[in-house]
Amino acid sequence: MPLPLKSMFWKFLWCLRLVVSIQCMGVAGKYLISEREQESSIYGLLFFEWGWPEAVAQLIDDLGGWICLLAATIVGLNLFFDVMKGWTKSRGRLGLWFARLELPILGFVSFWFFALATAEMIRGGVFAEWAIPEQAVRFVTPLALLFSLLFRFRDGSRWQEHWIAGMLRLSIGATFAVHGFKAIVGYGPFIDLILLSDPLPWFGEISQSTAERILWMIGWVDVVLAVVIMFVRSRWIALYMAFWGFLTAGSRMLALGVDAWPESLIRVANGGAPLALVFLFQFLKQVKMAGSTCLTEDLTEVGT
Repeated sequence: MPLPLKSMFWKFLWCLRLVVSIQCMGVAGKYLISEREQESSIYGLLFFEWGWPEAVAQLIDDLGGWICLLAATIVGLNLFFDVMKGWTKSRGRLGLWFARLELPILGFVSFWFFALATAEMIRGGVFAEWAIPEQAVRFVTPLALLFSLLFRFRDGSRWQEHWIAGMLRLSIGATFAVHGFKAIVGYGPFIDLILLSDPLPWFGEISQSTAERILWMIGWVDVVLAVVIMFVRSRWIALYMAFWGFLTAGSRMLALGVDAWPESLIRVANGGAPLALVFLFQFLKQVKMAGSTCLTEDLTEVGT
């Protein structure tokens, strides 16, 4: 029984589901339910740039937030049912109903994150032209989960998983490359995160010039790793990028306070996507070592 292969693919799906659920909660928090609730770039584009009625722009903006909140619930429950399946062996009617809703709602989530990035790019601002590649990991992660669920019943040469890994690698590389470029040129908000977080308090207060040098070095590391991950299948590099992605996402709360939790949650894919890639790399390695090209029986048990 190829249990290690099955369990590693399960971990990949569980990681993606957890990440998507959390980042959807972040969107709902930032634009709908938190104390710092604000209008999204989509609202700004529709109302300020395109002249749509304010009520319509607000309705669309709120609707996107509510659907993301619903997505967080549905994807989170499907994660729960998959974990519990190891003991119950059955989803039941409620679990099957949530499973049927997952694919279309994942499609919407991917579209909404892409729309947020596109609207930000159109509206302009500092480095706004890089909004789509910078946020690529946010809208590719739910798309990768969608395709993983669609392909889980397929047999063959496992090209589907290689293709999904390629999607994730490109999106992670794009996000890290843009973040690295902004760090190299001394992007002000990044410097502020270092100064406000003061990550090395035992060395005393960090000066502006020191923060700029630290950020410059961080930027080059991000750019190099972004290039490497696109061409090299390394679990260790992906694991480091996962650690760094979670750390930078959490720095929003460290620097701005707990009330900034939506800013951290919405960026969770920066670390979650590389972590999922670690599990997928391991799965593909085990498949290769096993010399198997047809694991349909194993994969059809995942998420059904």
